[in-house]
Amino acid sequence: MIIRSQDKKTITTDLNLCVYEDEWTHQFEVSNNIGMELGLYSTEEKAIKVLDMICEAYCRMEDIKCGAVQAQKHDSFCFDMPSDEEVEV
Repeated sequence: MIIRSQDKKTITTDLNLCVYEDEWTHQFEVSNNIGMELGLYSTEEKAIKVLDMICEAYCRMEDIKCGAVQAQKHDSFCFDMPSDEEVEV
């Protein structure tokens, strides 16, 4: 699965993702294990919700690949990181 950053400038297939608080801005960053920023969120709960969304998208993709479910028009193998405003907790 491909993950595209909020600013649309970065694409990664690395699923080793983490959430940490930026000491300067007090925002919560979702990044991969080499420090590539994928998205910034106002709360830790929103950042964790985005990780949940990535997990759901990945599981759906795997189900499609193995034939467990049929692909729909809206299905994608690319996850676009949502903005802070798009995430509801």
